[in-house]
Amino acid sequence: MALAITSPAHTPGPWTLDPGECVVYDVPVKLGVAKVLTFAGTAEEHLANGYLIAAAPQLLFACKELFSDRELFSSLSRVYGEERAGTLWALFKAAIDLAEGGE
Repeated sequence: MALAITSPAHTPGPWTLDPGECVVYDVPVKLGVAKVLTFAGTAEEHLANGYLIAAAPQLLFACKELFSDRELFSSLSRVYGEERAGTLWALFKAAIDLAEGGE
């Protein structure tokens, strides 16, 4: 069961990071989406945070796709056991909720 693609409330992806400016842009228009704060931490942390932010639209889509596939849950249960599969399912749900403004 595939997830129906609907218009997201966020700026649609894909996004990319300009590592020199630590700014995340959406690819089609190069409209700024996020600025990575660089006053604390290391340059490596700043870049890692920027790349993670840039991957957010794809990660959210992947989580929604996986979460909507009940056959996948059955497969996970068979491979990892029901408890581990339930934990993974809860992590997918929590990530989706957080990304969509929930808790």
